[in-house]
Formats: sequence, structure tokens, C-alpha cells
Amino acid sequence: MNETLRRAADDGMSTPSSEPAAVDATRAATKTWRHALAQSLHLPSIHFGVDLVGGGEITHVTNEAFEDARNLLDPNEPEFRSGQFDPKRGQRFSGWESARHSPQGVESATLKLPKPSRIQCVVIDTQWFDGNQAQAAQLMVSRDGQAWLPLTMPTPLQAHSIHVQRVEAPADWEWSHVCLYMYPDGGIARL
Repeated sequence: MNETLRRAADDGMSTPSSEPAAVDATRAATKTWRHALAQSLHLPSIHFGVDLVGGGEITHVTNEAFEDARNLLDPNEPEFRSGQFDPKRGQRFSGWESARHSPQGVESATLKLPKPSRIQCVVIDTQWFDGNQAQAAQLMVSRDGQAWLPLTMPTPLQAHSIHVQRVEAPADWEWSHVCLYMYPDGGIARL
């Protein structure tokens, strides 16, 4: 999987999350699955995943009908919650999931980062969302939570996959807030 993820990052593509045993061993030897991913991409000074969103907080969400957006920040690898049902929300998933048929055609979750940070790479994980994943996602950034700039263009998402996109931005650009847009609705496991 490491070579596949490197190629996906270079190409701005996604890769299915099925993993050989070697990757499982790599993940077990690291603090979190996000650190293992950073190592596999050979990003020496990575500022994403637990290093970026850990300690952050969700400040606004448009829709959390099935699962809470705070799940995007979970430092643990997404898991399938077989047989776990909520009477009001249905099958439980390890991620953020909105109601279907969004009248706006988009749902969003805004995150205040624990400290202003430079973003080099964006990873959007749809593990365990198979058919109910968001169709596309986009990341917007802000220095103050008021004025927003696109960090990525809307990118198609595949089911049960890890989507990696390198970001080119001036070295001195640091952001205090990130807004994840999903089109039109659905689920995303981790950011």
C-alpha cells in the first residue's frame, strides 16, 4: 500500500483502503494510523491528521443527522461498527454522516485548528462508507474564521478509500480554520 499511496499523493488520486499485512504491522508500530500514513508518503514535517486536527474543535456543522462531525477528528483508524444501531440514526459509522438529499446540495463542517498551521497534504478517508460516502469534497481555509479561500477544488470521492492530495501553498501561509465541504451529502470517516 505504501507505493500506491505515494503514487496517489503524487497524482492527487485516491486508493482503496484494503491493506496487506505489512501495512498492518507498520500501523501497529506507530502511534496512530495517521502517523503511519505520513511515513508512507515520506513527508518529513507532516502537519495533518493528528498533528493538525488533534486538539482542534468543530465550531459549525450544517447537518449531523446520522453521525457527529467530531468523529472526523478521531485519532484512531475508522472501524466498522457491525450491529450497532441507534433507534433514531440507524447503523452507526465511525465518521461524519449527514442526511440524504441535502436541499442546499452541500454540507459543511468547520474546524478551528489547535494552532495556526501550514497544510502540505490533505487526506480524506471514506473507510467503511460504501455507497453512503459523499460524492465529492473540498477544503476551504481561513486565517481568522471569516474570510475563506479554497485550498482544494471539489474532488470526487470513492467508497471505502483514502484520498490523498498534496497542497501547494507559500511556506509562510498558516491557517487557523478549515472548512470541509461534502457534495451533496453522505459520509466521510476522517480528515
